[in-house]
Amino acid sequence: MMVPSPTTGKHLRRVTGSLLWWALFSCAFITTVAWLVGAIVGDRFALTQGLSWIPVELVSISLAALGTAATVCRRSSEVKWACWLGAIGLGLWAVTEDVGFSRRPSDGAFTKVCFVNAQWPGQEAAESVATSLASLTFDLLIVTDAGPRLLPRLNMLAETRGDRLITVGQFAVVTRLEVSGVRTLFADGLSTVAELNAMIGAQSALRVAIFNLPSHWNRPRMLLATNLHRSLSSLGTDSADLAVGDFNMTNGPALAALLPAMRDSFTLAGSGWRGTYPSSLPLWQSDHIFVGSSWECAYSAGITLRGTPHRALEVWVRPKRGPLPR
Repeated sequence: MMVPSPTTGKHLRRVTGSLLWWALFSCAFITTVAWLVGAIVGDRFALTQGLSWIPVELVSISLAALGTAATVCRRSSEVKWACWLGAIGLGLWAVTEDVGFSRRPSDGAFTKVCFVNAQWPGQEAAESVATSLASLTFDLLIVTDAGPRLLPRLNMLAETRGDRLITVGQFAVVTRLEVSGVRTLFADGLSTVAELNAMIGAQSALRVAIFNLPSHWNRPRMLLATNLHRSLSSLGTDSADLAVGDFNMTNGPALAALLPAMRDSFTLAGSGWRGTYPSSLPLWQSDHIFVGSSWECAYSAGITLRGTPHRALEVWVRPKRGPLPR
């Protein structure tokens, strides 16, 4: 019986370590380059729009794994430090981009708006969603794809609160505000946009654009955004105070082209974790609430609900106050 020599064992460990190193290096390199292209180019082009969905957290983890492998495989200190510094730097950047630290204002003079994509819940899920929504505090609740099982429960919720339930196309609205009109602006079988006009008090009008855009990867996001913006502009309805919905887009060039005069509410006053999908591990923000230039956003947060794969969004807004009299 032959016994492997110590030299053979060392060689085998060296080869195994080298293969592990190059495998991790290849994965980290490809992930980092793809993420960089997605971060710089974004969804301007159909070929790169999928890269904008690569979470920076994934790149940070891959670099940390590569740094660990560099330590185990006894690579040069320069390589180890480069990997670990890259992982830490991207991790800190993820915190600044995806975590908000705003606090709920104590002032009660805000309109509280909530949005959730219920995504056609079944019987049990609809009950869970309705129970979760009943615990929220809102003046205006907008639900996409409520479906036949959730709609009756939304009606019960509205009656219990003394609110009003309004439906238009794929959207259901529960509100205590005085609504002057709700209508569908655009619908082509894939994309749907509706408009809601309401009064807040006696003097402030609120105009809300509600979006439900497709998740088809083979449909260029930039083309969809520019065509939709052009259509809404031709109708004279591109100047909403709030834009809410499941856009199926991350913050990038396509959303900027669709809503050029508006800002993301989480960027303005985010609290907690930015991601909205999937609710069990929300690495991506496909649901957004955007705020127009004449409105102030003091608070924006995601809320995990039972029964739906999307997190709900909550914002506190009010009209911007004019300059103080001299």
